[in-house]
Amino acid sequence: MKFFLTASLSLLWQVSCIAQNITGIIQDLKGNSIEYANVVLKSSLDSIFIKGTIADSAGNYIISNVKTGNYFISISLVGYTPFNSSSFKYSENENLKMDLQLTGENIQLDEVIIQSQKSVVVQEPGKIVFNVENTVSSAGLMAIDLLKRMPGVQVDNNGNISIKGKSEVQFMIDGKPSYLSAKQIAVILRSLPSNQIANIEVITSPSAKYDARGNAGIININLKKSDKKGVNGTLQATYGQGFYYKSNLGGSISIGLKKWQINALYDLSQNKNLEHFEQVRNFGGAKSLKRYNQVQNYAVPVENHNYRISADFKPNSKIDLGFSHRGLYVKERWTSINTGVVSDINTGPEQTIRSYDNNPNHNSDLALGGNFKYKMDTLHQEISLDGEVSNYKQRSVQNIQTFSYNHDTLSTLDFHARQPLDNIIAWGKIDYVKMFYKHLKLETGYKITSTEIQNSVEYTFNQSGVFLPQIPPNNRFFYSEQINALYTTLKWDSTNWSIQLGLRAEHWKASGMLPSASFKRDSLQLFPNLQAKYKLSKKHEITFAGSRRVDRPNYLMLNPIAYYSDPYTYYVGNPKILPQSTYQAEISHNYLSGLMVTTINYSKTTNAINDYAVFQTSDTSKIQFMGPTNISGMTNMGVSTSLYFPVTKKWTCQAYFNVYSNHFYGRAYRYDIDFQQTAFSATSTQSFILPKSWSAEINGNYSSPSVYGYTRNKSMWMLSLGIKKDLWGGKIVTKLNFQDIFYKFQYRGNTLLPEFNSEYTYRWDNRVVSFSVVWKLEKNSDLLKSKEKN
Repeated sequence: MKFFLTASLSLLWQVSCIAQNITGIIQDLKGNSIEYANVVLKSSLDSIFIKGTIADSAGNYIISNVKTGNYFISISLVGYTPFNSSSFKYSENENLKMDLQLTGENIQLDEVIIQSQKSVVVQEPGKIVFNVENTVSSAGLMAIDLLKRMPGVQVDNNGNISIKGKSEVQFMIDGKPSYLSAKQIAVILRSLPSNQIANIEVITSPSAKYDARGNAGIININLKKSDKKGVNGTLQATYGQGFYYKSNLGGSISIGLKKWQINALYDLSQNKNLEHFEQVRNFGGAKSLKRYNQVQNYAVPVENHNYRISADFKPNSKIDLGFSHRGLYVKERWTSINTGVVSDINTGPEQTIRSYDNNPNHNSDLALGGNFKYKMDTLHQEISLDGEVSNYKQRSVQNIQTFSYNHDTLSTLDFHARQPLDNIIAWGKIDYVKMFYKHLKLETGYKITSTEIQNSVEYTFNQSGVFLPQIPPNNRFFYSEQINALYTTLKWDSTNWSIQLGLRAEHWKASGMLPSASFKRDSLQLFPNLQAKYKLSKKHEITFAGSRRVDRPNYLMLNPIAYYSDPYTYYVGNPKILPQSTYQAEISHNYLSGLMVTTINYSKTTNAINDYAVFQTSDTSKIQFMGPTNISGMTNMGVSTSLYFPVTKKWTCQAYFNVYSNHFYGRAYRYDIDFQQTAFSATSTQSFILPKSWSAEINGNYSSPSVYGYTRNKSMWMLSLGIKKDLWGGKIVTKLNFQDIFYKFQYRGNTLLPEFNSEYTYRWDNRVVSFSVVWKLEKNSDLLKSKEKN
């Protein structure tokens, strides 16, 4: 079997050499072939990853469809010294053969052989990459489910994302930033199926080239995009069953011509979700015996339409031009029967409230973008332009029918609300890069971002008896924001050192207007950035990163319009909320090119924003509202370790451990707070290669009790299993996924304020069995080439 596999791969390698590729053989110093080494093509300009592959069992490697440029090849394999070739220039119409050698290291591996299996998680200093397309247990999942499995990442019940205990995250898709609110981003993440995603990057130490927002770092979702010549495509279908059904159907196509690369994709998801929320809270002061017990059960049918079109044009070796358009349409309906009971601990129930909700929501997100790059000369001098315009629309309707039973008295309320929102965001940037003396790189650029939002709320109601203390008035809110930014970075590379200095300046102007009031914000701030890397030896590398970052309140935090979820609960923004500022640093030790990476991080935040602080309108009222607030500060410190190692020749293990401590201090809701807790999280992925094209994967994660603001979250964990089978030589791929087998991934917690106690439990339809089928379609590119010549 091994002989047949080797012969087949070698034949495939020889046939592939007919095309324009970079090929070669990986050998040791004795001339023996080295099997299954990781081969990566990188840009000589900035060491950016271009393409990657794995050598076959005969040591042969192929890097296909390479564009003209200056590159070097990086090779790594456990048991060998990492190798970087010298820089070389490649022309698009040539076949280049490069045979390369690796030097063995004195590491005992107990005869472990690495097979042709790509890592699910790749850890680098300041960066984690989750290769979604390589994971077995992703069938039927959405992007937000994948984030819950990522090392160091937590997602709460509202869809808010945190990294290593810090909550402000900059979100990107294909390297393009999103300026939507956390709630709107959660809508997108719940609607983006895993089959569209190539990988997810977590960058904890971004350079000055990136926006200064996001003290936790950047999460960048890279979508699948083919660069193959000819016609290629996929058809896929997924069905899952939890408490309710989950389904997905879609396909993609790519057309690669001589100068053009066109990609298109469409997906339809039809799911029904379960949302269960319980809360018990007191009112009337710390010594009060009054309690409000609330139970909400939602059934939520959701229909998502997701599409993307892109075209890349390369007329010559100096010019790259690209266009892209994406669209998302989400249709959902939240229906529920909710129960609330007001009681006295001694005398029992005093009032029962029953609400019937029927809330249809429609969300759409359309975006049009373009990019242009011009390589000015052969001295690594280039200029690039990027931009995008997007329009996010939300049409939400609330229909709540409520009956209140207070002993023998019945009060009723028919509550109706319309909440339209229009969000137009445009951004553009220009970047310039130049190399000096082969070791010094200058990069500078300018960026402008503009946001315009219109939001209105219209309330109507019919009421009998005394029920709501107050009904909010109809209101409209207009918000505009503009950020102008300049940045410059200088990077110097030598044999053992790499040092990058950066400085970014951002001018923020924002204004909000209600019919009866308005506010304005205007600030100019500087954000220094330092990154340094030193190679101690062939096995050890030290990296340091330090920067200043800012997180400004978005329009939802500043919007003073009240949004009711039930008669006694609402969310309202705060126009007086201030930006938070963070100084942060981290130092990492990298052993054997990612075999083990250990990081120590520290950050200090002033005017820390608590997005969903919980308040009570008075000591005697049952009304509870949520909104943002500033507290004096927050410190976060932690240490994390990631490991990658082969257990046997067909079993590899990846593990990540993070210990961090959050300390919140200041004044909030009439009280001085000083809360601190050390928390722990762990993620592990076990990958198995089984006979006859079978493979399996076990994924587990755990989060210990933690504190954020004045909310304590309890521990939770999840175990998932995936099984994969390749058919017809890999043209058909089937996956079976069991997510959250023991149904232990649930949010539970309580507040820590002395006179306001609240305990909550939130769970959803997370235990799901999913089955997916993917059919890969390919057509010979020679036919297209002949058509292109005619």
